Amino acid sequence: MKEHERFLQKFNLKFKRFDTDQDGVLNELEFKQLILSLEVYEDEQEVEHLLQKVDPYSNQKITYSEVVSMLSLNTATVGD
Repeated sequence: MKEHERFLQKFNLKFKRFDTDQDGVLNELEFKQLILSLEVYEDEQEVEHLLQKVDPYSNQKITYSEVVSMLSLNTATVGD
């Protein structure tokens, strides 16, 4: 549980850094930048695949909880 909390604390900071208008929602570019900053997915195709999963209708409104949920389903651990 502590590892999970530690990850979320670091993830919170990263999410806030890429949420440029601080509305708690990422657009496509912010999402891609966030995912690449995690250094888990390096391939552009992987990032595009994740984007399609989290925002299948391209509405450009990706929430914090959607990203956390998607990452928890797609990765065992996420780097700092």
